[in-house]
Amino acid sequence: MPACCRVAAKGPNWIKLERLLNYDLRLHWKPYVYRYSPEVQHSGFESFTVRFAHGFYPEHHTAYGFNGLGIYDSGNCWIRNVKVVNADNAIGAFRSEFVSVRGVTVSVEKPRYTKSTFPANGHHALWGSGAVLTEFSGFRITTQYMHDITFSVFAENLVFANGQMLDGNIDFHRGGPHNNLASNINLGRGTRAFHSGGNTVRGTHAAANNTVWNVGPASKRQVALPGCDFGPHLVFVGSYAPPTPGAEGDSNSGDRRRRSLLASPQLTGWCRQRRWWVEDVPTTQQLLPRDLYAAMVATRRNRIRG
Repeated sequence: MPACCRVAAKGPNWIKLERLLNYDLRLHWKPYVYRYSPEVQHSGFESFTVRFAHGFYPEHHTAYGFNGLGIYDSGNCWIRNVKVVNADNAIGAFRSEFVSVRGVTVSVEKPRYTKSTFPANGHHALWGSGAVLTEFSGFRITTQYMHDITFSVFAENLVFANGQMLDGNIDFHRGGPHNNLASNINLGRGTRAFHSGGNTVRGTHAAANNTVWNVGPASKRQVALPGCDFGPHLVFVGSYAPPTPGAEGDSNSGDRRRRSLLASPQLTGWCRQRRWWVEDVPTTQQLLPRDLYAAMVATRRNRIRG
């Protein structure tokens, strides 16, 4: 699994990386260090509209190829202030690093669904697959897609933040998406918050260390969590209803310190066997910081300056 990181210092038989990696690394695995040199970088799309002629989205995995913008096998690229109208798949980042997608809007002029796809007007609206250190922020999805925002196949340090949707879902699409963040997202009606797809041969919907922070419907009501088999070591902070099935977990799992922490009225203890951390925030209270991603960026900048 590749990891992109600056080398902060080096010696005759060692290097120091700028930041911690998300996973273990051992010399007997014979890791290699390569110069980061993507074929395409420092390129982007901004300030225009991609509008397809109206057509129907006939079946889940059958479409006519009305696809908007995709960044593939690239680095240090961007999509900014772009509108995509009447697309099967609107905007995606694939096998790429250091990509920013900001201020985009996905919409349709009139319904595109058929009897087989109702009420979805397309397949993927915003999609990160194999996307690393990539950001989708300030987005608007004014219609409903089969998968509104998607974390897929080894997505790592992928962020969706500060978005608005009509009746959105956060799709963990299997294939090991790990160490990702969904932050400060308005789901709209919020009837299908964690409806997720992906081929079952690719494992659980989510791998470890994904965080969902301040994500919920416009009405501020609680959102039902996915079942405990959704994935391991997940973090949910917000206003949530219990997951089903298997919400009770195992009262004997975890160490003594963890059990004492779970005595807090804010920590639910749901899916304890899967090592979930679910922190319940009453719907009458505002979670702070509202956007965890912005807080993390600010903290990192302060550390660098210090």
